[in-house]
Amino acid sequence: MTALALALGSYRSGGRARALAIAACTAVVTGLLLVAVSVVGYTAVDGVEQTMPDGSTVFVGYGGDVANLLWDRGVRPGYFFALLLICLVPLTLLQQVVRLGTAARERRLAALRLAGATPRQVRAIGAWEVGLPALAGGVLGLPVHLVLRTLFGADATLSWVGDRDVARELRMVPAASPAWWQVLLVVAAVGLLGVLAGALASRKVVVSPLGVSRGARRTPPRGWIPGLLLALGICLTGPVYLPFFEMWWAQLGLMIGITVLVLGVLTSAPWVAYRAGRALAGRTSSPALLLASRWLVTDARAAGRAAAAIGVIALVSGGASSLMADLLLNARSNGHGVEAMYSVPMALIYAVLLVALVVATFALVVHGVESLTDRRRSLASLAAEGVPLEVLERAVRWEVALAAVPISVLALVGAGAVGAVTTFGDPVVLLVDLALRAATLGLIWLALLASTRLVRPWLRRAVDPANLRTT
Repeated sequence: MTALALALGSYRSGGRARALAIAACTAVVTGLLLVAVSVVGYTAVDGVEQTMPDGSTVFVGYGGDVANLLWDRGVRPGYFFALLLICLVPLTLLQQVVRLGTAARERRLAALRLAGATPRQVRAIGAWEVGLPALAGGVLGLPVHLVLRTLFGADATLSWVGDRDVARELRMVPAASPAWWQVLLVVAAVGLLGVLAGALASRKVVVSPLGVSRGARRTPPRGWIPGLLLALGICLTGPVYLPFFEMWWAQLGLMIGITVLVLGVLTSAPWVAYRAGRALAGRTSSPALLLASRWLVTDARAAGRAAAAIGVIALVSGGASSLMADLLLNARSNGHGVEAMYSVPMALIYAVLLVALVVATFALVVHGVESLTDRRRSLASLAAEGVPLEVLERAVRWEVALAAVPISVLALVGAGAVGAVTTFGDPVVLLVDLALRAATLGLIWLALLASTRLVRPWLRRAVDPANLRTT
C-alpha cells in the first residue's frame, strides 16, 4: 500500500500528463481488442446468409448487408489479425510515454532509496505508476468500443455514405457486444500490460541511496537476431502468390510470417540506426551530421525504438501498395473497376496508416523531448562554446532521419519485392505502385520534419546557460 500511495503522489507532483497519455493509449488498445473479441465470437445470430437465384450469396444483417471482412468465414481470421496489428500503433506511443521523464523519476526513486526503500519497493512504485492509468484506460476502452460500434456497427445506417456497396463494407463491427467475462479479461489484461511496462521500464537500473544511477554497460545493438527474424518472415510470406496459398495452412503461415516480419523490423531498427550513425561518423564534415551520428553511435537503442514504428508503417504500406497494384492489374485485365469489397478495405488500410504515422510522429516528439532533457547539460555546453542553435536543430533532425529513413526504405522496398514482379507487364500499374511508395516516403519525411519542429521549444530550453550548473 505504501508503493500505491507513493505512486498516487507522483501524479499530484506533475505526472498527470504522463498518466493521461497512458490512459488514452490503453483506452484505444482496449477498444480495438474488444472489437477483435467480438469478431471472433461473430455468428449467424447477427445476420442471415441468403442464396440468390443466380447462385450468389448475400449476407443480410440488422441494418442491411455487413462487410465482407465480417461475414466471410475465410476472410474473418485475417480481419482479426489486422485488428491486432493496429493495436501496435497506440502501443508504440505507450512505450515512449512510459519512458518519459526517466531522469527525473530516477532522482525521485534515489531519494526514496535514501529514505530506506528497497529496490523491490522502488520497482513496485514504477509498476503502480503505469498500471493504475493503464487500468483506467482499460475501463475507458468500453466507450471507445461503443463509439466504434456506433459508427461502423453491423446495424449502423451510414446514411451519410452515398454508395450502398461502400456503406455495406463499412459495417465491419459486430452489433453484439462481447460477454461480460470477455470484457473483464480484456480490461484486466490491459491493466496487467501497464504493470509489466512500468516494472520493466527501469529493469536495468539500480538506484543507489546516494542518487547515483548505475545502468548496464551499453553495448552496440546486435543484428543477427533481427536478421534471423526477417529471413524467417520472408520465407513464410514469400509464397503469397503461389497456387496453394488458398489452403488454410498457407494463410496461417502468412499471418505468422507477417508477425515475424513486424518483430524483425521492430528489433532491427536500433541496429540499422547504429550502423547508419557509425558509417557517417568518420566520413562527414558537417557539424550537425557529425553530432547526430555520434549520438547514434553512443546510444542508438532509444532513437531506434522511437523510429521502429515508422519502419513498420513503411512495411505495411509497401505490402498494401503491392496488393493495390495486383487488384488494379486484375481490374484492368477484366475490364471493370475494383469492387467495393476490395477498395473499401484498402482505403481503410491507408487511413489507418495515416493515423499511425501521426501517432508515430508524436512518439518521435516524446523521444525528442526525453533525449533533449537528458542532454541539456552537453547541449548548453555546446551553445556556450559558440555552436549556433541552427546547427543543434539540424543535428536533432539528422538524428531522427538517420534512425527512421534507412529502416523505412528497406522495409518499403523489401515488402514490395515479391509483388513488384507482377506489375512489370503493365506500365500504368507499375506507375501507380511506384507513386504509392514515393508518397509513403514523402509523408514519412514530412512526419520527421514535423517532429523536429515540435521539439524546438525544448531545444531552446536545453541550451539555456542555467543547465551548466552542477548543483
